[in-house]
Amino acid sequence: METEDGFTEILPAQKTNISKYYHEDRLALAIAAGAPKSDADAQQTFLSELRSPSTLFKSIAVKEVARRDISDEDVYNTAMKSVSAVRNELLHACIKYNRVNVLNRAVEFFSALPEKAADFVARYLHGCR
Repeated sequence: METEDGFTEILPAQKTNISKYYHEDRLALAIAAGAPKSDADAQQTFLSELRSPSTLFKSIAVKEVARRDISDEDVYNTAMKSVSAVRNELLHACIKYNRVNVLNRAVEFFSALPEKAADFVARYLHGCR
């Protein structure tokens, strides 16, 4: 393909919707996942990924946040500040990894809400089986 400058372009420009830094973000999460569970930098990497608007790596970050030695307070605050889909996924991961304190606080919070509280608690109890 010939350009306006008279040069020949061998490969066309990329026309995908993948982030420019996709590979770097993926590598950072892979390195953080390989770090020890108590590594503070890895924990902050996953918490910041959950708080970011990007949706590419949410499932990896949710799993790692639930299984790592992150304080229950940080996990709970992150869950409550997240959008509902991420919050539900994080609470289900807390069920899987037995984060009881986070789940107890979530049930207290949702049972205090007048609308949909019974539905949430019923789904939560169904997920605990």
